[in-house]
Formats: sequence, C-alpha cells, structure tokens
Amino acid sequence: MVSYHALFNPDRKAGGFFITFPDFKWDVSQADSEEKALTMAEDLLATIIDEHIKQDDAIPNATKRRSARYRRISL
Repeated sequence: MVSYHALFNPDRKAGGFFITFPDFKWDVSQADSEEKALTMAEDLLATIIDEHIKQDDAIPNATKRRSARYRRISL
C-alpha cells in the first residue's frame, strides 16, 4: 500500500478545499466538500504516481506530516 499526506487548505473565497501533496513537485486539486476532497485526493495521488512511472521519475519517499489540515491518503 502506498500512503502520502495530502494538505487540505480551505478555499476561503469559493468554499471547499485546495488539495496538495507536499512530497511531489506538482499537485493540486479542488473540491467543494471534505468528502469530495478525499476522493479527489485519491485520484490525484494515483495520477501523480502514474505520471512518475510513465516518465521514469523517482517516486519520493513519504514524509510524516502533523497538522489538522493533513489527511493520509492511501492507494
């Protein structure tokens, strides 16, 4: 199983959340609710890892993160 911490930043203007994975260089998604954000985070993580594999890029090690804004996402 692969797990990374996603950072859920509140979108103060539109509501919902911006989702990023700090262990990767590119990564952003957005959702209207926390439930949708969790689903979007899973899809985003799968896409990021798939692209790293396709481009023969190294997949970074997961970093432990502590904050109420982080959610552990596992595939």
